[in-house]
Amino acid sequence: KLFTMMIEVTKLVFKLKPDVIITTGAAPGLVGLLAGKLIGAQTIWIDSIANVQKISLSGRIALLFSDQVYTQWPDLATPKILYKGNVLS
Repeated sequence: KLFTMMIEVTKLVFKLKPDVIITTGAAPGLVGLLAGKLIGAQTIWIDSIANVQKISLSGRIALLFSDQVYTQWPDLATPKILYKGNVLS
């Protein structure tokens, strides 16, 4: 199923050719960001609000290639991980 998801997400991104890809996480989001980079889209990762103590593994991977990475918790912000609020406020 993982491989099928990767193919389907990549096909969708290549078909739609979005200017910006924004995701709030997990494997499909990472695949979408990677495919987006291949077509020149701006890529934005917003780490899940559930990650209170540290950035998710997917978020740490997204740091390697995303244009912007956001946390929803001010204590997790760094020079590379931005905090601008959360989806509940």
